[in-house]
Amino acid sequence: MLNGLGIATAVVVALYLLVTLMRGEPETETNAYVPAPTQAPAMSDKMPSKAEIDRETRKLLAELKTIPVSEFAINLEKYQRLLELHPENARYIRKVAFYSQKLAEKRANAGY
Repeated sequence: MLNGLGIATAVVVALYLLVTLMRGEPETETNAYVPAPTQAPAMSDKMPSKAEIDRETRKLLAELKTIPVSEFAINLEKYQRLLELHPENARYIRKVAFYSQKLAEKRANAGY
């Protein structure tokens, strides 16, 4: 019975050590991460308002109507920005994937 307890204890300790290594050391006063002081965020770093997002979305969609589908890089750039503004939008996700693939194919065929 003691042998079984010894093995079980060893397994528990081994699992604890493994989990601890995967998570990193628990924070203590001596190893706690203290970020370096930074400057105040610039105005461009602030979160845009809903009105600003709507305005930029309309502008990007209007621009996209004038860009040929064959202009993969420009379309990709515009749809990536739309996806930043609307990260859950399935259409923008598909468009970014489509233009990324087309641009990769174009570069592969051109020998980039």
